[in-house]
Parts: sequence; C-alpha cells; structure tokens
Amino acid sequence: MGEGLLLFYRTKIKKEYKFAFFSTFLIAILIHLYKFVNTLPNHDSVYNYYSDQNILGSGRWALSMACGISSYYDLPWVIGLFSCVFIALTVVVIVALFKMKNPVLIGLTGALLASSPAITETFCFLFTADGYMISMFLAALGVYYTRIEETRKNRWLLSGICICVSCGIYQSYVPFALVLAVCYFMDALLDNRHSKEQCFRWVLRQVIVYGVSLAAYFVIWKLCMRFSGTVANDYQGISEVGKISFGLLVNGLKEAIVTTVRYFIQWNILEHGLTLYAALNLLTLAAFAGVLVVASFKGGLFKRLWAVILMALCLIAIVPFGCLWHFASEQVEYRAIMLQCYVLPFVLTALLFEKWAKKPAVKDLAALLLALMVFNNALCANACYFYLHFCYERTYAEGVEMMIDIHDLQDEYEFDKIAVIGSRISDLHLDNIDPETGKILGAGKFHILSRIMQKSLLFDDVHVRLILEANYGLKLEKPTAEVYNALVANEEVKEMGSWPANDSMKVFDDVLVIKFSDATEVE
Repeated sequence: MGEGLLLFYRTKIKKEYKFAFFSTFLIAILIHLYKFVNTLPNHDSVYNYYSDQNILGSGRWALSMACGISSYYDLPWVIGLFSCVFIALTVVVIVALFKMKNPVLIGLTGALLASSPAITETFCFLFTADGYMISMFLAALGVYYTRIEETRKNRWLLSGICICVSCGIYQSYVPFALVLAVCYFMDALLDNRHSKEQCFRWVLRQVIVYGVSLAAYFVIWKLCMRFSGTVANDYQGISEVGKISFGLLVNGLKEAIVTTVRYFIQWNILEHGLTLYAALNLLTLAAFAGVLVVASFKGGLFKRLWAVILMALCLIAIVPFGCLWHFASEQVEYRAIMLQCYVLPFVLTALLFEKWAKKPAVKDLAALLLALMVFNNALCANACYFYLHFCYERTYAEGVEMMIDIHDLQDEYEFDKIAVIGSRISDLHLDNIDPETGKILGAGKFHILSRIMQKSLLFDDVHVRLILEANYGLKLEKPTAEVYNALVANEEVKEMGSWPANDSMKVFDDVLVIKFSDATEVE
C-alpha cells in the first residue's frame, strides 16, 4: 500500500521542487517556532479560542472552509505546521513559474517569503494563519496556470477559480497574485523568449481572468449574504466595495504610494532615524534597479520599443497592484499583514542577479544582502513574539490580581454583572505616539509590527469579560446600556481611582464596576 505514491514522489517530482518545499518548511519552522510552541495571544485571540471564522460580512466567504482543515480551535502547533506547509507549497509554485534551478536561489526565495513582516503579523493572528496561507498558495497557482506559453483554456479556467477562491479566503492575496504576475512578466520581457503578439495576448488574458474572477467573487459574496441574511460590515470599508469614483481612484493612488513608502522604510527616517530594516530594503531596491538596467541592456530590451513600454508599465503597476484595495474604499488601512506581495520584488532581484550578473562575487554579494534581510526579518519576528509573551505574562498577572480583589468582594456582595468603565488602550500600546509631536515612542522606532501590540490585553470592557471567563472561569454578564450610562454619570464612580488603585473596584447593586479611566456614555 502506498508504493504508487512513493514512486510518484521519486520519479515525477523534480528535485528542485523537493528542495524548495523542505527547505522553506524548515526555515519557516525555525523562524516562527517561538510562536508555534507557546501560548502567545493578542487582542483578537480572545474572540477566537474557538471560532468557525464565518465572517461573511467582511467578504471572506471561503475563510471558514480554509480554516476548517486544522479545526476551529486556536491550536498554535497544528495551525503553525499547516501554515508552513502552504508557505512551502507557494514557494514550489514560484520555483516552477520562474524555472529556478540554483538551490541557493531557491532557498533564498523560501526564506524571503517565510520571514517577511506580513507572515509574522499573520502569525500574531494565528487562528486564521493556515487559511491565509492557503489563499497565498491559490494566488500563486492562479499565476502559474496563465503562463505565457500556457494555451490550454481549462488551465485559464483553473487560474480564475484559484484567484476567486483566494479572494474569498482573504482579499489581500489578490495583490500577491497581481505582483507575482508582474514580476513573472518582467522576467519574460528581459529574457526575450516570447514574441510581441504573445506578450500582448498574455496581458489581455490577465485582464479577462482577473476581471471575471473578481466579478465572480463579488457575485458569490452577494449571493451568500442574501441566502444567509447577512449584511456587509464596515470593517476596512468592505461595505463600500463596488462604489467607484474618480475621487476614490485619485485618493487610492496617493494612499498606495504612502503605504508603499511606509512599508519599505517603516516610518519617517528623517525624524526617527534609519533602521536596519529600512536600510536593507533601500539597498535591495537599489540593487534591483541596478541589475534591472544591466539585464535590460544585456537582453536587448532597449532595442524593442514595445517591450520598453511594457516594462515601464510593469514597474509603475507594482504600487497600485500591491495596494489594490486602496482603490476599493477610502476606509482601507493597510498593515504589513496585507502586503506579502512586496516580498516578490526581492525574489525577482535574486533571480535577476542569478541570470544576468557575470561575476560570481557580485552574485555572492547579492545573496549575502538578501540573507541579511532574512536574518533581520527573523530577528524582528522573534522580537515580536517576545513582546507577545511579555503581554501574556502581564495579562495573566493582572488577571490574577483582579480575581483576588473580585473574590474579596464576592465575600461581601452578590453580583452577576460587570462594567469596566473607560479604557487603558492608549496607555498599553507598545507603540506609543507623543500627542504633541506625533513622534513614535518606544519599540515603534525599530519594530515594524509594534503598532498592533499591547503591553496587556486587559484594556477595555470586552477583553476583561472574555479573559476573566476564559482564563479564570468567572462569567459575568454585561449590564444594559442604560445601567452603564447611569454608572458613568454616577458621582461616586467619577471619584473612583483608576485600576489598580485600591478604590478602583466597587459594587453597585448587582454590578461589579472596575474603573480604568473616565468614560463617555454609550448608545
């Protein structure tokens, strides 16, 4: 039993595909092991200890199916392994797409994808990570099935299905497919292995495939909402998708440029200094520009006007394609988790040095530069997990302290509700911003993901109730809005100190009040 599968693996799968899979899988495990073998929740984890990820209102109609493979529990080790498998499979597709042979180039490609800030932030929200990695894999497959030399229409159909489902899992991997397609086309133009007619037919094919795929995605989403009685939510402006205007396009282009610059150099380097992350990105982009010019001359690109025009359009397209959803809604706020596509120009840089740099020393320097980028990204990933661990430890300690005070009050009072007045979120952000100068304080100066992390998860009413129930078994209901507003207006509550002050916790009738700060009324 199983001999046929073993024979297929030995004889049908190319050795570079095997190397791509296992090297990427191992690198991904090594970089992110800290997260996979520890309980390191973030502010969203408290909602997702068990969740079917059925967030249809956000347009992710396929996410529940994708995450269901590893169960709906937040299982770090299991989800981590599945995620690394699909990162590795994505690299296999990219190796096949670019026909890579050099094991160093293949290893760097896998390491770049596995270590990127987008993957690290995804693993901070580990409960959906395997689904997102499936989305990335499908996006890469979608590009592979529409290669220039691919003439089979059933492959084009498969490409469309892959793009549609990828978008249905997580919309941010449509830009990954678009930027990967652009990088593939740039490589093809430099190689001069296809005619003018073939290239323009490929461009037209992409317009049709992506247009039909995204239209199908939108129709399926609307049908799913109609039959389930769900409405689109306002998260990231998803409810505005489909409302296109000239002003939106202009604003989208401006925001796309700002997002791109911020991603590569982190923040304003004149105010906050040049980080190693930003320096490596800038050096690699400069190397990319240099090797692109060399390859253009050596490949005779400048002798073909049509190819020069297409190459220029490709370079211009990377930014709007990478930040595609800025053009769908003005409310979209891009984070690193949505920008995995921006690792692909670095992959292309490695590929171009491999193909067009004559001197081995130049190739070695490029490889070292990219290896240093991987190393720094891996350090940033583990620094991120360190802060998540710090947050968990502080949350647990504060929770124990809170429970001791609650038990003392239970000896004297009876209550079945809890109202947390105010919030500590501004004080607990790891990345604090000076309200007067706007400058980033603390870890945000050197860590690209610090803006999504807190020093403790006990920062508002919802998180306190969920954590006390999940971690300590204390289930208290939330009072009505009328009762909460009456408490906010209560003079005795106003005189209470902010937690953990001795007078920050009191009982009013059947409601336990914990005060974090002064608060406004709620509707």
